Amino acid sequence: MARERLFADQQKTYHFAKIRRVNEPTLELIEDFCTRVAQGMPATAVCDFLGIRDSVFQHWRRLGTSYIDERPLPGATEIHGIFVSGLRRACAEWVEARVSGVQNNTATWFRDLKLLQIRDRGNFSETVQGGQDDQVDPNESFL
Repeated sequence: MARERLFADQQKTYHFAKIRRVNEPTLELIEDFCTRVAQGMPATAVCDFLGIRDSVFQHWRRLGTSYIDERPLPGATEIHGIFVSGLRRACAEWVEARVSGVQNNTATWFRDLKLLQIRDRGNFSETVQGGQDDQVDPNESFL
């Protein structure tokens, strides 16, 4: 005897989020991006959250850095410079918060110290994989 389907009268529907493609930075996007980075969210995760492709993020960084260094590449504008300056400031704010946590011997000082060890300016947007002694827990990058 065949079982009766529970929701036979309802059609299957799939709800997909609208894909958001961001190609140019705006001041609102930069503010949201930098706020999330300052709170400790990795830049790659912020890109995924805001709909920014990794290649676009790297392109903005390259254009902004060239604009700040006064050797602008074609297409580099002030908004790219603002993006890179904001990103650097957000990273510095995050580091300052972790350092003050270690210095003030707060309840999370050891966690702050470990986060400072695995993130620096060169790898702020990546999870670092090390050898046997310094293996990184994948969940630790989002603490």
